[in-house]
This record gives sequence, C-alpha cells and structure tokens, in this order.
Amino acid sequence: MLASPATVTAAAPAGPVGENARAGVRVVVHLVAVEQPEALDAKIAAWFLGQTGTYTSVRQEHFQASELFRAQSPGVHVFVTRPNADELRIFFVCSDGPKQRYLVRDLPLTRGLDEVAMENTAQVVFSATLAVWEGREETTPGGVSAKLAPDAGTAPPPEAVTRTPEPPPSTSPRATVARDPNVASRDERTSAPLARPYLVASAGYALRYRGPGGVAHGPLLGLGIGRGNRREIGARISGALLLPITVESQDLDLKLRGYSLALEPWLELGREGSARFVGSLALGMDIVNASPSVSSTGIDPTPPSWQFDPFLAPRVGAYFALGSLQVGVALDLTVQFVQRHYDIAEAGQQQAWLTAWRVQPGLLVQAFWRGQ
Repeated sequence: MLASPATVTAAAPAGPVGENARAGVRVVVHLVAVEQPEALDAKIAAWFLGQTGTYTSVRQEHFQASELFRAQSPGVHVFVTRPNADELRIFFVCSDGPKQRYLVRDLPLTRGLDEVAMENTAQVVFSATLAVWEGREETTPGGVSAKLAPDAGTAPPPEAVTRTPEPPPSTSPRATVARDPNVASRDERTSAPLARPYLVASAGYALRYRGPGGVAHGPLLGLGIGRGNRREIGARISGALLLPITVESQDLDLKLRGYSLALEPWLELGREGSARFVGSLALGMDIVNASPSVSSTGIDPTPPSWQFDPFLAPRVGAYFALGSLQVGVALDLTVQFVQRHYDIAEAGQQQAWLTAWRVQPGLLVQAFWRGQ
C-alpha cells in the first residue's frame, strides 16, 4: 500500500451528536486512487467543520481488505474506493474500545465523479460516519466481506465465516443514493445534527473614506455568536473608535472624532483551500463629534456638537487560518441614511461648506477567534 502524507484540517467546535460523541470523534478518511482527491477532500472536510474532534485525510494508491479488519486507532476510519467506473464503495470502520463496527455504502456514478457526485459523496460520508459512531447503523463483517472485490486482499476474518449475513436494513444504502441527487442533498442536510453555538471574538482596524469628510479610521472590536454545520452563520456586535482627524479648508478647520457601533449578521459563502469567504450586512450608527475652529476673525464658529448618522454596510471578506485565529480583510460599502454636510451662515444665508459622501468605501483588517 502506498499512501501520501496525511493532511490535517482543524475543526471548529460544535455540540455533542450522540452519547459517545461528547468527547468528539476522530475521523480518518482514506481516499484510495480517486480522481480529484483535493476537491473531494475539501468537500468532505467542510461537512465536518462544525463537529468536535479532528478530521484527517490520507491519499492511497492501493487498498487491501486486511486494512478493514485489523485493529484501528480510536475513531472512525473511512475508505473511499472505486471498484469500477460507475460506482464508489465506501467502507466505515468504527473503533470504540475493544469492539469494531462496520458499515458499507455504495454510490452509483451516473456521470462520473463530477461536482454533484463529490457533494453527494461528502454528505454520505458525514451522515454515515455519525451513524456508525453512534451505533445507529451497522453492517455485519460477513456483509463487509461480500462487498470486497475478489482480488482486494486477504480472506475474510473468522467471524465473517461463522456468522450468517443478516438481511439488509429497510433503508438500504443503495436505495438511499439511487434517488435524485438534489433530493438526497436536501435529506442529508435535514438529518445532519445542528451544531452548538459558540463564542466569536474579533479585533482589527477599520478605514472608511468619506470624501470631503476625510478618512474615518480606528481600532475595531467585536463579540458575537456563531454556529457551523456545512457553512458557518452568526451575528456579532462591533464597536470602532473613530480617532480624531482634522479637515481643513480655507480659513476653517473641522475636527471630527467619535464612535461607530453596528450589529452584523454574517454567512460563510464558501471555501477554497485554506481560505474562507464570508459575507455580512452591518446595520449601525456613527456617533461623531464635530468641533469647528477658524483662523479668520470675521468668522464665528459654532460650539462643538454631536451627530448621529445611521448607516447600512454590506461587506465581503476573505480569511485564512493562522493557528487558532482566522485573519483576513474585508471590503465594505457604507451607505449613510442621511447625507452629512457642514454649512457657513452669512447674513442670514446658509451655504454648503463641506459635504461628506453618502456612499463611502471602506476596508477592514480583522482577526477572529472562536471559543470551544
């Protein structure tokens, strides 16, 4: 057997799935001579993102039956094999203490291992792993031996010879995967357990260009709740300190400082390797203190005042794993509900002196930490 080095993907925290899952389940997926192993591995790993424990993948060139029946390390070992061009056969070996449980799933490939087939495979691996780990489904050793190709390796174990294969359960694996792929996808998502919410904290720096109103910038902190099954969703409350800036024009100076508060729900849009793409929509309020000053004796400045400017800001960001943190950048486009302007009053007449943009582009550099 030839195997490539293992690739380990960290899993985000989630709630217990069954009586034996409280400590988390260690999942090792063996991709045996399958095409596009990177793409299939990424899809399977995404389904285990919201579960406790660890996920590991190993790429192999050959498969032997002895691998199924030998003593395995604790957890669930998954062997994705392709006995012929039209079918995937997946073996599950659950090692829970001294006993090992087995499960077999067959997936027909009507159009080869395309995008739909890989997504269906990832869903089946996820749901069947939980089922065999919790003891809800099981295939007898004799049934496993019957699924092994004649040239797959060693002979079946003694217990496979002495026991009579049991009839297949009412919900047979082949009957499950022979349905329309879209229907199977919905059913698998419905049966997947909901992950436990977890704490999400963030810190970073925000910049926003307000046109003639200058650049608003300052440190940003956030705290929220996330939940991750196939895709992470969540919401957070964030606050930014708007550091003092001075806008100068002719004989007038305007000093601006304040705070920016927002409620921001988010959704994971997708993954590409180690990158996560996240979209969010922030609904917030800028609380700005404006303090004018003059260098000309003919102008009488007004006293400093506070303004409250509500805004809506769609954001899209890309984040990368850095140890226990997710670090990345996000672009946003802040739309002010009220266009802020500052005027000069002369002889009872007011004329616009400075008008901030109503649509303001921005950039956020952030680091996220997820609680256990």
